[in-house]
This record gives sequence, C-alpha cells and structure tokens, in this order.
Amino acid sequence: MSNEVKVFSSPNRIRNGQLPRALLWNGDVEQFLTALPEKETFDLVLTSPPYNIGKPNEEPKELEDYLSWQKRVIQQAVIRLKPTGS
Repeated sequence: MSNEVKVFSSPNRIRNGQLPRALLWNGDVEQFLTALPEKETFDLVLTSPPYNIGKPNEEPKELEDYLSWQKRVIQQAVIRLKPTGS
C-alpha cells in the first residue's frame, strides 16, 4: 500500500472499490460514495460541505432539501466507516 495521496474527481477512476491509502475527492460526494461497495472501508471521514449560508461558492438550497441531502451523505459515509473509525 502506497503512502501517497491521490486526488480523484471521477467515480470512473475507482476500480472495484480499490482506494489508495489517502484520498482527496474533488467532486460530488454522493457519486463517490455510491461508486464504492457497501463495506467498512474508511478509518476517517472528513467533509467540508457547503454550509448553505450564502457563501459565494455555494448554491443555496431550501433548508429541508439541504438537511435531506446531508442525511443521505452521512448515512452513506457511516455504512462505510470501520468500527474503529472516526
């Protein structure tokens, strides 16, 4: 296993759920998570979602839509988190 960090921006680059030791994902988190098998994979999940507060680099959503989206993302991340993960 390599110690290098790889930056991915397309789910097509993920082959059979094989990920490098460290990965930076630059893209749609739901596309990324659904491209992975549903198995305990991650030691750590760190996100920086848009906070839905009108920053210039985010598209504001209705609060219920935003919360629904975040719930889906968190559920998808949690099922892929190792029991010892954070």
